[in-house]
Amino acid sequence: MNVTKIHQIIPRKLPGLLFVLLMIIALLGLVGCGGSGQTGSSGPLPAPSAPAVLQGYLGTQGAQYGSIGGVWQMSLNDTGHTYNIPLSSDLVQDGTGTTTLSNSVLQLAGVDAGNIGYAVEIPGRAVLYRPCGPNESTQTAPVIFVAQGACLNLNSTATFQFVQLPDMRWNPATDWAYGSVQTSTSGTQWSFSNLSLFTQSGNSVQAPAMLPAVCGASKNGNLISSLPDTANNIPATTIGVGPTGFFFADASLNSVPNGPGQSGTYLVSALPAKVGVIQPASALDTSAVMAAKYTGLLFEPCPSTSNGISCGEGGNANDLMTKLVAFVPGSSGALIGGGFPSSFSASGGIAFDLTQSPANNVGIMLGSQDSKNNGLYKTALATLPDPNSLCLSTTGAAGKDTGGNPTCTVPAVAVVGNPEGKYAIFLIAEDLLTSRPLGIYLYQQ
Repeated sequence: MNVTKIHQIIPRKLPGLLFVLLMIIALLGLVGCGGSGQTGSSGPLPAPSAPAVLQGYLGTQGAQYGSIGGVWQMSLNDTGHTYNIPLSSDLVQDGTGTTTLSNSVLQLAGVDAGNIGYAVEIPGRAVLYRPCGPNESTQTAPVIFVAQGACLNLNSTATFQFVQLPDMRWNPATDWAYGSVQTSTSGTQWSFSNLSLFTQSGNSVQAPAMLPAVCGASKNGNLISSLPDTANNIPATTIGVGPTGFFFADASLNSVPNGPGQSGTYLVSALPAKVGVIQPASALDTSAVMAAKYTGLLFEPCPSTSNGISCGEGGNANDLMTKLVAFVPGSSGALIGGGFPSSFSASGGIAFDLTQSPANNVGIMLGSQDSKNNGLYKTALATLPDPNSLCLSTTGAAGKDTGGNPTCTVPAVAVVGNPEGKYAIFLIAEDLLTSRPLGIYLYQQ
């Protein structure tokens, strides 16, 4: 909107007061012409700095085989095409190497003696990472990163919406699947209120409150962390908030005594990890969300077996715990996509062939946006391939794809955000065909 042009069309003999009123209306219109983002003076987040050439990230990992994941650190140099993953007590892999960009995916060469890791990056803002190593080629869980930087000082109370980063212990009937929390800051002090958790069907779930936390430097960068409240059995929590509102809360851990006759303790996850994004300031245009193209990760935690292996049994390089996926708008109004072809590399890790098209055997339909919570889709659906026609014995909806192949549609919940106009989707469901949790995490390309 151009104030100069408005001024030019006002008659020269217009009374002065009316002229002033029209100018005020024009200026108000200027404010209205902006977007409905959550950054800057109009939202709780301060205006973010431009992405750094060398950007640090902090993230949380999904549990694998009932392990506890951990806090990860990564730096990416998109100009110099290099990366670094420093080693710490939480990390099972470290490395420094080069990156190449292919099909909107960063390939991190040199991870764990020549194996390749894969990252989907919103430059300087957030990263979805699939680690890779010779001992975790098929069983590795994803890491959800947010950009690292100075401690944020929020302009006002912010609401973050999230889904659970599940492991095999997740019971969709009784355990929480999605939720939200309100956050405010005073200097480096962070306060949390109105933590709400719900099962996939929408039933409220009680959980320990998120304790006040402090943002400060640590070996993994500037983290927001709270001390445990042992008297009330509330564990410590580590939280990451990126400059544009990407959010994670690491799995909160409790120390549990070992069994009879054994000394010491071991750690178990008391509160699963949360991953998501700041709530949009206004309702999203769902049709625009569904019209975009996405790349990301599909995660199905693996159950433990007697030999510790369940994914990729028999050398099946396509039976992966975490797949690199892409989705595009489908003719039916759903997002259609699937995993890139994968195989074992010479060193025993997984290699995705990004020169080939991904599968188109998974569908996502967001459904209606919640009327009270922008960006929340409580009636989403995920359609999965069902080659053995198992859906008829589940609570899913059996059907067929355009090629006549059997499918199974299962209920899901999705949290969607649009930081800086880029859509991000975090979805949780149960794969009724495998009785495994299903997580899909997508960034718009």
